[in-house]
Amino acid sequence: MGDSAVGTLTRAVAVLMVFGLAGCSAPGARYSAGYAHPHRSHETAGSTTSAREQVADLGGGSRGVASFYSGRAATGERVGSNVLTAAHRTLPFGTKVRVTNLKNGQSVTVRINDRGPFVHNRSIDLSDGAAGVIGMKGAGVAPVRMEVIR
Repeated sequence: MGDSAVGTLTRAVAVLMVFGLAGCSAPGARYSAGYAHPHRSHETAGSTTSAREQVADLGGGSRGVASFYSGRAATGERVGSNVLTAAHRTLPFGTKVRVTNLKNGQSVTVRINDRGPFVHNRSIDLSDGAAGVIGMKGAGVAPVRMEVIR
């Protein structure tokens, strides 16, 4: 065998070994330890914490930053311009929350039907329709006050 054939054979064996070893490696963690799937409920069956207590326990009280979105909620409902719903990390589905835009005083009552937001500094995700009612669509986010009403 000539030098060029040996070199080609050596490269081919090396490539096969790399692919073979890569296939044997254990899969890495798909998500980091702090990741929470946006459509999994964080409610526990035996929870005794009321919705009002959960809002009061939000870091900084019942004030936070709202954003908005559209698409499908964890409950399967469509989220869009004609619905007044919201996503919250911990409030039970069906909870009614009054959200007031602190920049202009406009408020809307929404029903929690999804989980989120999963962005560090956001407290609630409003549906496209709810964001329009409180005048925050142009800015994309707004400082808000959240009050559980039932």
